[in-house]
Amino acid sequence: MPSKLCSAQEAVSRIEDGETISLPPFAEEVSIALEERYLKTSHPRDLEIFVPLGISHFEDDNGLNRFAHPGMVRRIISSHLLSSVRMRELIKKNECEAYIYPLGVMTRIFRKIR
Repeated sequence: MPSKLCSAQEAVSRIEDGETISLPPFAEEVSIALEERYLKTSHPRDLEIFVPLGISHFEDDNGLNRFAHPGMVRRIISSHLLSSVRMRELIKKNECEAYIYPLGVMTRIFRKIR
């Protein structure tokens, strides 16, 4: 049986412009690879990110802050964005739509998707 595992670079190479990606559980290696790909090629762009928890450490360049580049994310759906300073700045500039739902609602959405 072929392995279902792949490198972070291979995983992000399959993400196309305008796709919706979900980030639980969050893999920092994948976010690094996705950010590197976007900075090199400007693709994928106009992503929609569905992430139930805030995943960043304020000013650090990690978590959702890696996605905070103009054109990379079209819409983010989360339970909070407090710790993602760079993403909040994009939202303030109207460069990214943002929708905030309670964590309980977000988890029920995931339950229904399975």
